[in-house]
Amino acid sequence: VFVPIPEGETLAQRVSEFTKNFDHDQTRIKLTFTDGTQVEYVLAQQPAELQAGPVSIQAEALLVMNREGKNRGLALSRSGESYAFSIRNGPMQRSSKIAAPIDFYWKDTEQGLVPDYGHED
Repeated sequence: VFVPIPEGETLAQRVSEFTKNFDHDQTRIKLTFTDGTQVEYVLAQQPAELQAGPVSIQAEALLVMNREGKNRGLALSRSGESYAFSIRNGPMQRSSKIAAPIDFYWKDTEQGLVPDYGHED
C-alpha cells in the first residue's frame, strides 16, 4: 500500500487508522486518512465475491475509496471485466474499462530490454 506523504509530514499525520486481515483466502487492507477519506482494498487468489464498503462484486481485486460521501474504485478480474466505477446516491456507474495485461515478458530490442504485455481487448 502506497500512502503519499508530503515532505515534512509523517505517516501518523496522514493516516489515522490502518488494518490488514488475511481471512477466507482473501487479503483486506483498510486505511482511514486524517481528512476522513477511507480506502479499502480486497484481493483474492481466484475469482470470488468481494466486498469493500458498499460494493460487492465477483472479481480477484477490489479497491474502493470513499471521500465526502462519494465512492470510487476499481474492479479487477483476469476472467471477467475490469473497470473503474463511482457511486453517489444511487447505483454503481462504470466509468471506464480497464485492459489488464494477461502476460508479460522482456523483449530484446535495439534500445535494450523493454516490457512486452499481452492484453485482453
